[in-house]
Amino acid sequence: MNFLKTLPLVLCLLIVACKHDPPLETSSPPDKVDEIPKSLPMKSVDLNDMSSFKVAGTNWEIKGGVYSDLNQEKSLEAKNGKGILVNQPTESDKANIMTTWEHGDIDFEVDFMIPKGSNSGIYLQGRYELQILDSWGKEKITSADCGGIYQRWDDTQPEGQKGFEGTAPIVNASKAPGLWQNFKVEFQAPRFDEQGNKIQNAIFKKVYLNDFLIHDNVELTGPTRGPAFPAESATGPLFIQGDHGPIAFKNFKYKAYTLDKLSLTDISYEFFDGKDDKLPDFRQLTASKTGTLDSLDVNKASEQADGYRLRFTGKLTVPVAGAYLFSTRIDDGGELLIDGNSIVFNEGDPGFGEERGLVNLTKGDHDFVITYYQEVWGRLLVVDYEGPGIIKQSLASKMPVYAWQKKRAPILAVDLKQPEMLRAFVNHNGKKKTNILSVGDPQGVHYSFDLRSANLIKTWKGQFADVTKMWQGRGEPQLLQPMNTSIDLTGGLPIATLKSESAAWPSFIPEGFQFKGYEIDETNRPTFLYNYNTTQFTDQILPGNGGKSLIRTIRKMGEGTNLYLRVASADRIQQLPNGLYSVDGDYYIKGADLLLRNENELILKVKDEMVYEVHW
Repeated sequence: MNFLKTLPLVLCLLIVACKHDPPLETSSPPDKVDEIPKSLPMKSVDLNDMSSFKVAGTNWEIKGGVYSDLNQEKSLEAKNGKGILVNQPTESDKANIMTTWEHGDIDFEVDFMIPKGSNSGIYLQGRYELQILDSWGKEKITSADCGGIYQRWDDTQPEGQKGFEGTAPIVNASKAPGLWQNFKVEFQAPRFDEQGNKIQNAIFKKVYLNDFLIHDNVELTGPTRGPAFPAESATGPLFIQGDHGPIAFKNFKYKAYTLDKLSLTDISYEFFDGKDDKLPDFRQLTASKTGTLDSLDVNKASEQADGYRLRFTGKLTVPVAGAYLFSTRIDDGGELLIDGNSIVFNEGDPGFGEERGLVNLTKGDHDFVITYYQEVWGRLLVVDYEGPGIIKQSLASKMPVYAWQKKRAPILAVDLKQPEMLRAFVNHNGKKKTNILSVGDPQGVHYSFDLRSANLIKTWKGQFADVTKMWQGRGEPQLLQPMNTSIDLTGGLPIATLKSESAAWPSFIPEGFQFKGYEIDETNRPTFLYNYNTTQFTDQILPGNGGKSLIRTIRKMGEGTNLYLRVASADRIQQLPNGLYSVDGDYYIKGADLLLRNENELILKVKDEMVYEVHW
């Protein structure tokens, strides 16, 4: 479902579904809209033509597909179509480009493909550069490498001292050239007073490269080297270098923010003594205490620890009309109403239950009510919101930091002298996997292996693992977290019997499949063992290509009929001119005798020895 196109319909359905007469303040939840997003949608930059950009040269074009050879310097081939912004500079035509729209505070994300040896950069507000470079495999990185916040520059200083400041990424999270990579950026523009004097520097609040955090609250005292505009301002366009080498972009998305916000005034409260295990009907209750507050805070309305209910009322002032997304975190339960309509009914499991609601609000004042009951233990009422041009923020109390949530010294498994194996939960394709063995290698190429299905499901490079969550907290959060960008590989059964090469891959693990454990070799690395009916398999996974890839070798013992190995499954797999297979543009597969099925599955007829390599 295209959420942007269906947003007006969803809002109408929500308002109709949540209308109550009289206003709902009981324990009966309203009808729910099926899909309430976690955040309002980003705006997509139109890449059907060049209308979103100020064009100064013909080196920039809209194309439909691109290919860059992993091993060839600055190679970038493009084919006709729509959806991809491509720069192919020449000596005479290598213009930069900028958007026709400007921004202040902004969240944005973009996919980019950088060829081997190429170089570019994205300037926020045309002034603060986030570097793009082929930095694949570099061990020592600087602010000039991919994801770096480039140096500032002063030509009046002596040689060797002209560049200053600049921030290198926390880790080198770069992928191999020719693969699609991704930036996610949270940027706060500089602030100025009424006289135009800067009162606060620009900040890269968060920068993620390939979903790994590489910058956290980096402040910039001024524009970095080579800006489109040397003087700072509250707004400016995105500006992209086009004179350093070929590059391609797709999936430009952003939210640009103003400084508007909702305000809540004339706050009063009613206190009702008594204990409930669900939201009561407040119309049947008599308040034992009333009062006014300057903020929405249960701790100011009640000195009592447990066994009470509260009803807050106030005036909500909306600065701009549009869609507003509210979320509440409540222990134990409550309900948010605006103009008598139930927006968020929060009667989930005890312990900081979170619910969301979406509503279309007109500019001006609105009646605001929130009810709350506290049965036992922790008390919590948090109300967050975001709206048109309004960044997510708190309307009520911010989420408190409890003792068990306080940041502690991390527990890291790094600087390995020999291979290490850890049993821990691991996230794979957005879901927690429990029966996992993660293997760290001193060569800096690591992986996670699903012991239930006997399959390789994740790989990453650099330092091994952050195991803090394995030892702090309990239950679901007990995760092993890779210390660099990880690649989620195909899960499920690796070996299956197919009646034909076009038959569907089974979605279940058959009775004839048995995981038999693993053996440790003389280098302290595991070899996994599993059987499929009467056929035995050994499965060895090792670093390759000088620490830039992973090589998997599976050997068969015994006979088997119509057996196949599934190497990869994805939305789109392409065989490239250089013989590699690109899996959703996220990683490469290299191997012999691979069979591509319907551009979404790579399989291999089982033989005595099967070898393939994963590059990323």
